Order: sequence, then C-alpha cells, then structure tokens
Amino acid sequence: MPLTAQTIADSIILKKFKLARSPKWPEVARAYIAAHPKCAACAETQQLNVHHIYPFHYVVLCGRPDLELDFRNLVALCHGEEREYHLLLGHLDDFESFNPDLGKFIHTDKKSSVRYL
Repeated sequence: MPLTAQTIADSIILKKFKLARSPKWPEVARAYIAAHPKCAACAETQQLNVHHIYPFHYVVLCGRPDLELDFRNLVALCHGEEREYHLLLGHLDDFESFNPDLGKFIHTDKKSSVRYL
C-alpha cells in the first residue's frame, strides 16, 4: 500500500488509539463516491476522497461505531495538486485534526446526504 497522508494518519490513529478502520470501509467509500460523484466544496469530479464529518476514531471512542460507515457522516472532498479540499477544509491542513465548521464551506442540495448528525 502506498504511503499517503491518509495512510499515515490511519497509522497514527492505530498507534495512538489502537483503532483501525472497519474492513467494510473501502466498500462503503466506493458506494458513497458512486452516489456522490462531486466534491462538496467545488463540484470537482476527479480525485475524490470520502471524508468523515466526525472522524471515525471520534465516533468509535464515543460509543457510536456505526457512524463510521453512515452516509450521514460522510462527504466527498477532492484532493490533488491543484485542489486539496479534503486536507484543507476537512482536516484544517492536519490529518490529525477535523473541521467542526465544515458545513460552512460545502454545497448541499436536496439530493445530498451532507448534514450534521
């Protein structure tokens, strides 16, 4: 597996909290992108990541592990050389952080499942 900022963050979470993503995560992420094929911040359709509105380790540690895979806790954000909304808006430029005000920066419509739980 190639080292990316996200895989590095996952390894930090594994070491720090002894938590790993659900084995269902890759399937859920693919399904989410299929249902939401545009970045919620800029409508880009390429290089999308699925971002947890509330980080998966937070929801697991708070006793709500079901929210790791819940579409209501997910949003598609782009990443790449020109745009990096996943890291910048979703994580405030630090994969160990998250943006509690993300809703102010993303587009929503009646078809979107993006909303705070």
